[in-house]
Amino acid sequence: MKYIVLFVCCGLLVQCKSSKKILIPKKSIPISMDSLMNSIYSQQQFLTYFAKGSLYYSGSEFEGAADCQLRIIKDSIACLIIKKLGIELFRILIERDSVTVLDRIENTWQKNSIIQWTSQLKLPVDFYLIQDVLTSGFYLSEYLSYEWKQSPDTSLLMGTSELFQFNTQILLQPLRSSSINFNSLGQFTTIDILKHESINGNLLPKSFEFRFRNERNEIKFIHIESKEIKLNSKETIKFEIPTHYKRG
Repeated sequence: MKYIVLFVCCGLLVQCKSSKKILIPKKSIPISMDSLMNSIYSQQQFLTYFAKGSLYYSGSEFEGAADCQLRIIKDSIACLIIKKLGIELFRILIERDSVTVLDRIENTWQKNSIIQWTSQLKLPVDFYLIQDVLTSGFYLSEYLSYEWKQSPDTSLLMGTSELFQFNTQILLQPLRSSSINFNSLGQFTTIDILKHESINGNLLPKSFEFRFRNERNEIKFIHIESKEIKLNSKETIKFEIPTHYKRG
């Protein structure tokens, strides 16, 4: 069961300015790189994010379904709660430099730095990647060099660095991502965004499929389906470690 927490965090386990109206040119008019980047950034503007739904996980060591809730305070902190039949199993606090997990089954807790977590996953995962992919379907980083290839219906934004590649398949009418692929150190990840929901003029991802494949060709799979999404509602993060919990 602990494996699901690690990979759900990646999938989940995977802006404070005022919103701008996104103007998408007709298909026959090419979109410049600057215009594309500005449109993506405008879709990533929010104060708080809340999503409630379900997830299904499948891997060599575990398979099962659960309910989940995710709260994000932009660029600061996120909290993921995983439940089964109304009983809380895990509560995960994701900060910009660390991940803390409460295991309600074993009455234990553990805290790892983002660097340790990234090393375990062999993926360039950080707080901002989780936040941006889940809330907008896009991830932009100053550490990547970008190339923009356009076609009439589906276009590709390719980001590369010395350590990894991060490619996003983009639909332009209206602007949204349909698939993300990235690989690093023999670990390959595909994120398919199956459904979107329009909120405050932006299309937000509502349904995801994550596939993780390592150098041994082992595959882990997560499907996430949001039933409710809210932007800029009043959200508070509740996270306390009970005194009787032991550090794992």
